[in-house]
Amino acid sequence: MALMKAADVARYIGVNVRTVYRKAQDSELPCYRLGTAIRFKKEEIDEAMKGEIYAKKASTRCRSNPAI
Repeated sequence: MALMKAADVARYIGVNVRTVYRKAQDSELPCYRLGTAIRFKKEEIDEAMKGEIYAKKASTRCRSNPAI
């Protein structure tokens, strides 16, 4: 399972890169912090876009060290 960059997510869901970062900051998109980089799992983006997760804002922001 590969992690996606914000630009990849933006193209995938059809929004601006800044929108991806804002949604990640607002806990609307699940993300992982790897050092200073932010990465996303495609499966979690799909679920978030369906509204299955993150319908209610999560209490945490980007998580560290994704289980790959």
